Amino acid sequence: MNTKDLVKLSFYLSIFFVLDYVSNAFNFFRMPQGGVLGLGVIALMLAAYDMGWKKGLLVALVSVIVQNFVNPLYVVAFPQVFLDYIFAFGIYGLVPLFGPVWLGVISVNVIRFISHVLSGVLYFEAGWIASIIYNAWYMVPTLIVSLLIIPVLKIRLFK
Repeated sequence: MNTKDLVKLSFYLSIFFVLDYVSNAFNFFRMPQGGVLGLGVIALMLAAYDMGWKKGLLVALVSVIVQNFVNPLYVVAFPQVFLDYIFAFGIYGLVPLFGPVWLGVISVNVIRFISHVLSGVLYFEAGWIASIIYNAWYMVPTLIVSLLIIPVLKIRLFK
């Protein structure tokens, strides 16, 4: 990885940190056992579109460590950490692989939602309906905000 890539990686992680901090500070759609409107994922998707999926995946995975500085991770078991953090945020690094921007944004958010629902059922002992409702509370707004912002920023920033 060259210096330019390291600077971009740091840049996107810094933006992620600020957006994640804002989401947590103002409690946008905050849930009691974790989950908040994910403004930070905007930086992760932009990183993937700008740097490609491999480096975007790296940014997305490192963002899990950065999240712990903003708000401590809610840990029950390692597989739950994988579903709720590593996989759920890592998927954002793969957004360019899903075709057109709108399809990529929808796909990665739906995959993250499914990952959180599975975690809720398997590790938080919630029923399927309860887990779907709980996670939809913040994932639907995250999807909507991402779907409105990412296509516009991608066009403006990466001509």
